[in-house]
Amino acid sequence: MPNRLWTHATILGAGDYTDNRHPDDFLVRWSDGEVSMYPDADETGLNREITLVYPPA
Repeated sequence: MPNRLWTHATILGAGDYTDNRHPDDFLVRWSDGEVSMYPDADETGLNREITLVYPPA
């Protein structure tokens, strides 16, 4: 579902970053420096977030 959180996304990359051989993964760099991966997105949504880089303390 659309929401205001995505206004903080500065870079978005889509592709195949997991083992399932489908380009259904998203990488997001947030305005606070955090980098997240949303693997295996499908018609139900992004499903889960994996934080790859935490924002500076």
